[in-house]
Amino acid sequence: MRPDTVPRRSIIQAGSYALASLALFLGALVQGASGFAFSLVSLPLLTLAMPAGRAVPMLTLFGLAINSIVLFSARSRKLPAGFPALLTAGAAGTVPGVLLLGSVPEVPLAIGVGLTVAVIAGAYLAGFRAGLSRSRAAVVPVGLLSGVMNGLMTFSGPPVIILLTERGAGRDEFRAGLAFYFLGLNLLTVPMLASAGLLDVAVLAATAELLPAAAAGAILGSALSGRIPQDAFRRAVLVLLAILGLSAAARAAF
Repeated sequence: MRPDTVPRRSIIQAGSYALASLALFLGALVQGASGFAFSLVSLPLLTLAMPAGRAVPMLTLFGLAINSIVLFSARSRKLPAGFPALLTAGAAGTVPGVLLLGSVPEVPLAIGVGLTVAVIAGAYLAGFRAGLSRSRAAVVPVGLLSGVMNGLMTFSGPPVIILLTERGAGRDEFRAGLAFYFLGLNLLTVPMLASAGLLDVAVLAATAELLPAAAAGAILGSALSGRIPQDAFRRAVLVLLAILGLSAAARAAF
C-alpha cells in the first residue's frame, strides 16, 4: 500500500504522509544535533497532517526512540554530575505540577514563562552568568522546577538547558545529559498517557508508520553534531532556547 493511501481510520490525513514524515525528520534532526527542540520543530508541521490531540501524545512515543539514539551516540561521555538526582527531582516535581493544573491561569503562565526563558537565553548570549557551580547544590531545585513546568505545561527543558549552559558543558556532555533526562521523563509520561486512553491503536499504528523518518533524522543529526564547533554549538543552543520561549508565549497568546 502506498504511504499516501492510508486507510480512512488512520489519524494521518489523506495525502499528508510525506508532510508528517518531513515534520518528524526535521524535528529529530535538530534534536539529534542539539539534544532538544524536537517538538518545537515537529509539532507545527505535524498538526497540519493530523489532529493536535493525537500528535502530542505520539511525540512522547517518538521521544523514547530519539532520546535513546542521542544517548547512544554520546555514550562515550559521562553524564553531567548529579543528573540521576536531577531526574529524580524532575519526576517528583511533575506530580505537584499536574496537581496545580486548573488552579493556575494557563495563558498568563505560559506567556510569562515563555518570555522569561527567551530573556534568559538572550542574557546568556550576551555573556551573562549566574555563578552556578558544578556542584550538586543546584541540581535538585532545577529538577523540581523542571518537573513542575513539565506537569503544568509540558515545558521541562529550559531549566535543565540553562543549568548545562551555566556549567559550560561540552557538546556531547550536553546532549547526553538532556537525552538521559528527557528519556527518563518520557518513561514516566508514557504510562500516564496510556492510562488516560491517549495511546490507542490508531496512535500506535501511526507511530510505527512514521518511526523510520524520525529515527533517520535523529541518526543524521547525531552524526552532524560532531562537526559543529563548540562555540557555535553553544550559540545555536541559546538561539534555539530563545525561539522555544517565544514560541511558547506566542502559542498561548494567539
